[in-house]
Amino acid sequence: MNSEELAYWYWLTDAKGIGPINSRRLLDAFGSPASVFNAEKSEIVVRTGIRISLADNIERSKSNIGRYVRLAENQIKIAEIVDGYVLTSADSPYAEFYRNHNGHKALPPIIHVIGNISCFNSRTFAIVGTRRPSDDAGEKAHELAHNLATDGLTIVSGLALGIDGMAHRGAIEAGGKTIAVLGCGADIKYPPENTALYSNIVSRGLIVSEFPFGTRPTSENLRQRNRSIVSLSEAVVVAECSLQSGAMIAARFAAQQRKPIFTFRYGESTSNSGGEWLISKYLADELKGTTTKDFFYALDSYKQSDVNIDKLFSEIWPKKPRKSRPETRGAKSKKERSAARASKADTKDGGAYHSETVQSTMALGDSAAGQSTPDHADKLFTFKPGDHVMHSTFGKGEIVNITKSQNDYQIAVRFSGKKIRTLSWQYTSLTKL
Repeated sequence: MNSEELAYWYWLTDAKGIGPINSRRLLDAFGSPASVFNAEKSEIVVRTGIRISLADNIERSKSNIGRYVRLAENQIKIAEIVDGYVLTSADSPYAEFYRNHNGHKALPPIIHVIGNISCFNSRTFAIVGTRRPSDDAGEKAHELAHNLATDGLTIVSGLALGIDGMAHRGAIEAGGKTIAVLGCGADIKYPPENTALYSNIVSRGLIVSEFPFGTRPTSENLRQRNRSIVSLSEAVVVAECSLQSGAMIAARFAAQQRKPIFTFRYGESTSNSGGEWLISKYLADELKGTTTKDFFYALDSYKQSDVNIDKLFSEIWPKKPRKSRPETRGAKSKKERSAARASKADTKDGGAYHSETVQSTMALGDSAAGQSTPDHADKLFTFKPGDHVMHSTFGKGEIVNITKSQNDYQIAVRFSGKKIRTLSWQYTSLTKL
């Protein structure tokens, strides 16, 4: 592919609001980015059904095509220097992978790679997790990756410290394949602590990035990297993580993309609050072991939960309230009119109106810094080890340990079958018996 052809790919993927899903829609309708570029705005709307505002963005961005020609020329030169490739969904073997994963609509249509591109020829599964794993979680991630890679499957992760690195090493030590997805250019060794691992992956596996060569890592790029990890994988294993973590961002993308999600369960000494939350919301299933047989048994048994994904994850990442627009003097805003109607409806039976959007004060006495709180948040925390409790999902249990963190309590409960689960007070509902 020459620089002029490649320029259209960069142009399409860089247009405001045109992410992987809309790119796929446009490519399915027109066949190539150049055809999209040459199409009229009205034709784009009719053939794809995208919003007029997005079609306007596409139209406006056409004037910048010269910049993308220069970018394409630069990227082709860098790819030659670093012995890498710029691949699009029209290039083999990525084209075949892209076509065969029609359910993975968030696959980036253009990627930058270094290493063994035959990694796209096998089934791919992601293993992600915390940068500071417990020994148990680290061993499980390494063993699972080793066993799956031994049986010819490709392990996908993000080259981060901790669980990601252990998953990559497990696959490499098995003599198998692994794909490291970066939140920077594929030629950037990040994090620097994993420079040796990066080199091993280049020689045995594949480094992938949707960002051009030379792109520096940013928090937004790293977040976007999680989407690509999920998009390149059939299923995602969240080995261990906290509630607000990059691995949970990957889990959210997996849930939105309708991918199976799995996690492990540990004793009270290991906190996997993110994984436990995913199980409690019926988004993830527990992995009982680390063999390939264990994994595929769980995969075959997995049933997708029919839930509102965004609503569930708003418990962890509440939506920021919209900024109110200045109103004309004397006129009531739409929000005020809605509140007045709700107030009138709620007081018909003589009851006092209470807005559910008003956050109650946490029992811990500490601000949760923008986190939503459960119904029990305004009650005093009175639990202690030895208390018998009831959980809506796991049934009756006995508290064995309580650990206070900055804004929460981690409660270890022994349920039936002597299984100990660590629950977060903020995000679970326990009733004392």
